[in-house]
Amino acid sequence: MPFNSEKLAYEIFNSKIPIISAVGHETDFSISDFAADFRASTPTAAADMVVPEKKELEKKIYNYSKNMHKFFKQRIENKHTSVQQAYVRVTHPRKLIDINKKKLRERFLHFLRLNTFKINEKENRLNLFSLKNPMSLVFRAEKILKKTKNNLNNTIFLFLKNRTQILESNSKVLDTSSYQKWLEKGFAILKNNNNKIIKNAE
Repeated sequence: MPFNSEKLAYEIFNSKIPIISAVGHETDFSISDFAADFRASTPTAAADMVVPEKKELEKKIYNYSKNMHKFFKQRIENKHTSVQQAYVRVTHPRKLIDINKKKLRERFLHFLRLNTFKINEKENRLNLFSLKNPMSLVFRAEKILKKTKNNLNNTIFLFLKNRTQILESNSKVLDTSSYQKWLEKGFAILKNNNNKIIKNAE
């Protein structure tokens, strides 16, 4: 019911931060579900939507690095071809080659620094996502739940054991006080011809 609050619906609607409604009851809908930017069936499903997996990010970083190195290699080969062509056409090819080599070296270093920066940026984002990964919170909650369950089971076991001991004790007292025991000691239950118990001497 808290997720059907009108006040909460306005807070969600006016929030500048994207909100996913994940109350956790698949068959039930709340007002929050309609006010939020997106609805998920469970909190875990919401976490899967907004937090990328570490392996997927590593794969993207690897592909970025691979493509950039391929790009650099292609650029170098193109520049090398241009240098070779210039060497053939220009009157003083050595000077032009040196200039092109210098430019090529500068561009290569620039792209290399850019590539290193992007890789570091992706790694930082990956580490950040790893720290904020809600699955770690889920695992921690499951661990606490398991511990609580064990404690509850132990408490129930001790309670039942105690109640069983009390029941056995009361059964012994009841058995000792039963009329069958008194009959075994020599007492008698007298009944008349109508099979009714005689309660007085008269």
